[in-house]
Amino acid sequence: LSEEKLTLPETLHQFGMALVMNIGGASGPLYGSLFIGMGKVTVTDSIRLSDLANMMLHGVNEVKK
Repeated sequence: LSEEKLTLPETLHQFGMALVMNIGGASGPLYGSLFIGMGKVTVTDSIRLSDLANMMLHGVNEVKK
């Protein structure tokens, strides 16, 4: 990993991609989709509880796809 700081959306996306690429079976794509979906709706590093709920909703919807 590089030493550059990632934003929260970038971190969620990279973490999700790492899960998809490195965990076998259905688990990697399912958990990876959750985090990638959460990153898609995260616009800042500072989040409120309502933002977290929205992130989870979008993440779960990505898993359902």
